[in-house]
Amino acid sequence: MKFLVALIFTVTLSLGGSFAALAQNETPSAEAQNAIININTATAVELQALTGIGSVKARSIVAHREKEPFSSVDDLTRVEGIGSATLERIRSKITVN
Repeated sequence: MKFLVALIFTVTLSLGGSFAALAQNETPSAEAQNAIININTATAVELQALTGIGSVKARSIVAHREKEPFSSVDDLTRVEGIGSATLERIRSKITVN
């Protein structure tokens, strides 16, 4: 029984560090949060640095631009879940160039 408890404890500690490292790699850096982001080339993680853009919307942006690149920042409203209010909130932080 002690062996089983020790084994579970060891496995839990081992995996805990892995999950923490994974979560850290998916968090946009402070530099990314202040940069102008090209919505035609940014990764989903980089797009999440924008206010109001979470992982689902970021993946939707990437999927949309793979079908048809954005020709202007206004085209972002063609992505489901991104309306004019979201666009105005992030307009100064995005580009298509």
